[in-house]
Amino acid sequence: MRQFCPSIGLFLVTCIPTVPPANRHFGENFTVLLHTCGAIMMVGGYGLCEIVALQRACSRRKDTTGPILKPGEWRLRAALIGLSLCSGVAFQVCGFLSPKTVDSLGTDSCADVWVVPSKIDFEYVLQKPGGDHLALAVRISQAIADKEKLLLDTAHGSCLLLKTLEYWFEVSAGLFMVGSHLAIWWYCPERRLDLPEKLPELAKRELRRQGYTTSFICWGTGSDPEAVSSSEEDPTNECN
Repeated sequence: MRQFCPSIGLFLVTCIPTVPPANRHFGENFTVLLHTCGAIMMVGGYGLCEIVALQRACSRRKDTTGPILKPGEWRLRAALIGLSLCSGVAFQVCGFLSPKTVDSLGTDSCADVWVVPSKIDFEYVLQKPGGDHLALAVRISQAIADKEKLLLDTAHGSCLLLKTLEYWFEVSAGLFMVGSHLAIWWYCPERRLDLPEKLPELAKRELRRQGYTTSFICWGTGSDPEAVSSSEEDPTNECN
């Protein structure tokens, strides 16, 4: 679970884009649901597995089959995964408290203003000097044809604060999760395990049949270089 949930969730989050709430329909809402499920799998799924691992480490005094942790490892891993999960919850809370977008400027709301542009907006952009606004004019004309809303005014005040906190809590949840992975790697004994660079013993005849030279086979199997015959054309030559 620890290996599959974060990776599959990461693929869902990165490969399934989202659109602004003002332009969401059934299909967009479904993709946002998949995107959210991916985020839950990535952060929440990993966090649940880490909590179970840390809980088993606490009960090792009664269960001798539990994991062995080094001094300070449990506290560091618990702090990182706790901060990650708390940041994820705070991200959802800020998103829930953020007011919905409005479609006109004549309101008391501090949220983003999304409106369908009109021909007046299109003509106003075309009348501006220079060619820098041509792309915007094309975007407006396409939005008029599709009846798609465009951002007219950004959030301000408390709405802007909630959106900013929502962004940074989302970033913090991911960073603390990465920090949890790095903490596990730092304390694991495999990090200092020195494996031999030679290949294990293989079927030498099969390798020779596939076209590998005798010297390469002897080197790959860790045989004594002095035992390598100078003639690689002899099919009966075997490495000692």
